[in-house]
Amino acid sequence: MLTTFIAQIKTMLHRPAMIFWALAFPIILATMFHAMFQNIESSYSIEAQPIDIVRDDAWDGLTGAQDLVEALQDADTAVLKATQVPDADAALADLREGRAVGYLAARDGELAFVISDSAATTAESDGAVGITLSIISDAVARYNDTARLGESVGRYAPEAFLDDSFTGQLGATAGLSEEIRLTRTAPDEPVRYQFALLGMACLMTMTLAIGAISESQPNLSTLGARRCLAPLPKWRILTAGFLAAWLVSACCMSLSFVVIRYVFSVGVAGREPFAFLGIGVATFMASSLGSLIGALPKLGVGSKVGISTGMTCLLSLFAGLYGQPAMQLGDMIQRELPLLADINPVRQVSQLFHDILYYDSLQPFVRTAALLAVMSIVFLAIAALMLRRQRYEHL
Repeated sequence: MLTTFIAQIKTMLHRPAMIFWALAFPIILATMFHAMFQNIESSYSIEAQPIDIVRDDAWDGLTGAQDLVEALQDADTAVLKATQVPDADAALADLREGRAVGYLAARDGELAFVISDSAATTAESDGAVGITLSIISDAVARYNDTARLGESVGRYAPEAFLDDSFTGQLGATAGLSEEIRLTRTAPDEPVRYQFALLGMACLMTMTLAIGAISESQPNLSTLGARRCLAPLPKWRILTAGFLAAWLVSACCMSLSFVVIRYVFSVGVAGREPFAFLGIGVATFMASSLGSLIGALPKLGVGSKVGISTGMTCLLSLFAGLYGQPAMQLGDMIQRELPLLADINPVRQVSQLFHDILYYDSLQPFVRTAALLAVMSIVFLAIAALMLRRQRYEHL
């Protein structure tokens, strides 16, 4: 059996087409995803925007307005680059010429923030511009609210200004919000695509098991006929083919994961050993499903590979591989029809890596791995039953 096992491995490694789908294909797709999403984080960063300051008499009459501008400009993460202009007409000219995206001015005793139409359009498509302008707008609104509050207190309860605790809290923002994290690491959209890719790539490796099992069927190939006549029990030939397919699949997927992890920096937060364990469980399931498809009688290897490819592409849709609409569809099925999500092998393989990355406990990972193990047992049992019933009148 060991000799048969080694021979099966050598046979698989000499088939470039199968190795391409098991190894090269996921790496190529991972490279494409990395190229598509490598700048997504920078699109949601803060970039200082050119803002004009209408420095007139009204501006000088606003208490703390210049201090606010300096704070926004000199902070560790600056949100504006201020340019002083004498009046609103000069500021509007800068907006028309594109030298500034907006301007700050004093109007009716309050601070006004005006942006150009082009800046508003850019903010809708450019996350960095939109976030930065939102921060400036929120700071201006906070300034005006504080000024109105101070005016009201001065009018109706001026003695409050003698209380140091009140004046210290006036306009303070500490405690208004608190950053919390519900997952072990911060969610990252490109990571989700890469994990969905791993789910698809894992199921693509079942073509190796399909080839190994099909070649043991004497009615499909001359090699299968020769093996049938060999003085070796049929179950040993099938077991050797299955184990060889599983080993090669696991090695290919492990190499793909190494590339995604260390070349494209899509990590699992220090839980790499569990990721490799998950790959072992996932490829065992894929090889089991491949054995089931390979056991289908009368169909040629090409037809079986076509069935497996179509199945993988369809199931990958519900794992969110094909973009945001596919992700939303998969999430909807997970919420409304969780059983359908549970029996989707591609989604469960992808979920393995999400469990490792985002959960503090390993219990979700164990649950998903157990579910894949149950799938494997069911697939192998059906495949064994089908192969056991196959009889041939002549070869």
